[in-house]
Amino acid sequence: MATTAARSGINSTLLAYIAIALVIAFLQVSGVFAPLKRAIDEFRFSLTEREPTGQIVIVDLDAKSLREVGVWPWPRKVYGDLLDALVDLEVAEVAFDIDFSSRSNQHDDAAFAAAIERAGGIVSLAMFRQNASAPGASASSETVVNRPIDDFAGEAWPTVVSVPIDADGRVWQALWAEEFDGEPVLSLASLLGGHGGVVGEMFHIDFGIAADRLERFSFVDVLSGEVGADKLKGKKILIGASAQELRDLFSVPLYGVLPGAVIQALAAESIAQDRALTHRGGLEILLLAIILALPVLTLVRVDWRLRALLLLAIGLSLEALALVIQFRAPVIPDTAAAHVVLVFFFAFMTLSQIGLQKLLLRISQFETRNSRLMLGRVFDDSFDGILVVDQNRIIRAASRATTQVLPNPVKVGISAKECLPDVMIQEVDRALSCAEVNDHEARIQEASIKLPDGKTRTIEFIVTCSAQVDLNQETSFSEAEVRLVSLTCRDVTDERRAADHLAYLASHDPITGLINRNGFEERLEALRTADACEDQIHCVALIAVDGIDQIVASLGFSVADLLRKAMAGRLITVLPGPGLAASIGDNRLACLCSVASEDVLQERLKLMADVLKGEYLLLGSRIPVTVSVGYTLLIEGAFNAEAPLREAGNALSVTRQAGGNSIVRYQEAMRLNLQRRRVLETELARALEKGELHVVFQPLVDLKDRRLLGVEALMRWQNDALGDISPAEFISIAEESGLIVEFGTWIMKQAMKEAMAWSEPLRLAINVSPLQFTAPDFVDAIQDALSETGFSPHFLDLELTESLFVDDRLQLDTTIDALKQMGCSLALDDFGTGYSSLGYIPRFPFSKIKIDKSFIDQVCDEGPQAAIVSSVVSLAGIFKMKVVAEGIETEEQEEKLRALGCDIGQGYLFGKPIRADGIAQLLKTAA
Repeated sequence: MATTAARSGINSTLLAYIAIALVIAFLQVSGVFAPLKRAIDEFRFSLTEREPTGQIVIVDLDAKSLREVGVWPWPRKVYGDLLDALVDLEVAEVAFDIDFSSRSNQHDDAAFAAAIERAGGIVSLAMFRQNASAPGASASSETVVNRPIDDFAGEAWPTVVSVPIDADGRVWQALWAEEFDGEPVLSLASLLGGHGGVVGEMFHIDFGIAADRLERFSFVDVLSGEVGADKLKGKKILIGASAQELRDLFSVPLYGVLPGAVIQALAAESIAQDRALTHRGGLEILLLAIILALPVLTLVRVDWRLRALLLLAIGLSLEALALVIQFRAPVIPDTAAAHVVLVFFFAFMTLSQIGLQKLLLRISQFETRNSRLMLGRVFDDSFDGILVVDQNRIIRAASRATTQVLPNPVKVGISAKECLPDVMIQEVDRALSCAEVNDHEARIQEASIKLPDGKTRTIEFIVTCSAQVDLNQETSFSEAEVRLVSLTCRDVTDERRAADHLAYLASHDPITGLINRNGFEERLEALRTADACEDQIHCVALIAVDGIDQIVASLGFSVADLLRKAMAGRLITVLPGPGLAASIGDNRLACLCSVASEDVLQERLKLMADVLKGEYLLLGSRIPVTVSVGYTLLIEGAFNAEAPLREAGNALSVTRQAGGNSIVRYQEAMRLNLQRRRVLETELARALEKGELHVVFQPLVDLKDRRLLGVEALMRWQNDALGDISPAEFISIAEESGLIVEFGTWIMKQAMKEAMAWSEPLRLAINVSPLQFTAPDFVDAIQDALSETGFSPHFLDLELTESLFVDDRLQLDTTIDALKQMGCSLALDDFGTGYSSLGYIPRFPFSKIKIDKSFIDQVCDEGPQAAIVSSVVSLAGIFKMKVVAEGIETEEQEEKLRALGCDIGQGYLFGKPIRADGIAQLLKTAA
């Protein structure tokens, strides 16, 4: 009977253990043990430290870089400069963990886009999803995708930089790739790590890789060249932010808080080292623990303490084995459920031995002691200063951080009045005077404290009220209740200072100290809504330095910045009040003038321009300065803040196109002209691609017998929407935009090709822009055109304008010699209209001089025009050059020019510019 009862007891106990195991298995599947699993993972990471590969380098937007650049957001050109520097250092890849989904300004965006293109396909830019900002949008239903703007995306790889945050608020995992609009996009970690995984799936980052030994260099140190190629050559560069002001910080296991760029680097290192971890074996390890534990639990004749030690040994063995597996393979063995089942087995066994009540008492004692230890540690280690003050205003407890926050010494047992400022004492008194604890409303407040060195410390604090029972008093609980207040404080001086500085940078230009465009537009908006005096005229003026690009090119940006600062100092001396001058960007200053009449306004603007002109002595250089001023009058109450700046900018563009050094008022026609110019610029960029350009030819005849000697090739543009556009309108746009080089190459090939179809050879004259002539590949372009079409170089006349030869810095001799050796001839076009210098004529081997139409129009009058033409003919004869008279429209002009000795004529008298088939018909008729 005893044996049967014992067996029955063993069977019951065994069934209880099996039931516990089944419950634990169910909880494992449902994910209840996730917090324990994370704790175990974090512990293992601390024991499996690994070195980084050294192939991934972080370029850090740290506090030092923010301080030295001095403005936020940074100009996109700064990123372009860094990218060029990294390319020069021969890095392998460059990944930006920075949001480029919005535009900044055209100049900086273009500079960064050009740098990406120069990098040659090694750049990747960030894209990510975020919650929509529309009202009513929820995180679960509405998201938007932040992508790089089109200017950048064409030459760069997109990479996903989303950082998944786990249920505990920390980052444990990283994405392999994510799908956007049906297309998979690799994560930044996969790109830098060298291979990807399944789209939409995640892997666990190996936080055992030493984050503090990742190579990190400050952004400004790399930009300034302090970091050499020996540290970056062949490396994969990750550019991200660690500065606290930029708030790209995340909670992570083991390290507490890390910048997002460091997390991305650890994820990439995990892939590169084949350490992209996955959780495995939860149920299998649980089953193994049960199989090992059940025999131990059934040894009822063995002392329970020994069995407890055996259970502990099983748990330690499983964890040691899991640690070895995790260290050697990219797997995280899931031992959480196994440990839980062992703990429950131990608990059940303990309850069976010592009884439930005794165990509960011990548990309560342990919890109380652990809570006290934990709360004491939290109290002492808190970043904030914490004081506990009783109802007698005596300090009962103080954390270590309190001595760093408060200027006066803090000690337990002294009166709070000895160490707290008055405003804090007042709040403590208010809390203690409340009838009930819950009557006190806690609120965050600030206290400013003067320090002995004259500086001010800003402290943020909050006072909360509570009560406790003093068990040492022999009274009832209600009578033994003691009122306490807790005062939590922190030093926010640096935080406030940084916020003030960022607010200043948001509305001021750091170089000149003037308000920036945002601040100036706020001033205009205030003026619009204010009751301004009706007898006053308000004017917005924009001022730009003439030739600022040449100053930057010759003396550098630092001198240009000093010049802006000096000009700002002069400008404010002629303005009657503060906030009327601003630095708008693009090296432009702006001002707001309010005067009684337009006459006074003109005097004020002239005075302002005269004050800003003149010489500036900067860093040992004397810089002569002239300025252009564009201004507009404000119609009271009928403008928005942006319109006056736009109108003044239009006027400024007009005066600068006219040569600068003048003051121009905005007119509505300027806006229309600029709008048309912008349309023409846009359409002209696509004209060649759309086949809208064509060549026409104007005859060149011998003035002796009107025999057709040659033609001049001219470019014409017929747009589908705008119709025929005059060359006088679109050629200047092509030259300013640089398209003239491409157009010049095209017309050269096209004119030669069409000329080759004529029945007999004619001399072909082609205008060459100075920009085209000075291009490095100009001679090669000529040679290619001749080779491609078969046209003879001995029939080719390249017409060059006088402006090409006035800049002594241009090295033209090599190009001209190459053209002469090729067999081409040079003609001096529009002679007399440019710079009126004859010094360059004997220097260069011209075969023809073309006299401009402005002299031909009045050649028959009794005046100096005929004498000038005669002088040119004589000069040409000395140097054995032919003289071409262009713009001949009457027979009287023809006779006069023939009498003066001109050789060749061109003009409507002999024929308007016509297509190639028209020239072919002329040749056929002449034959």
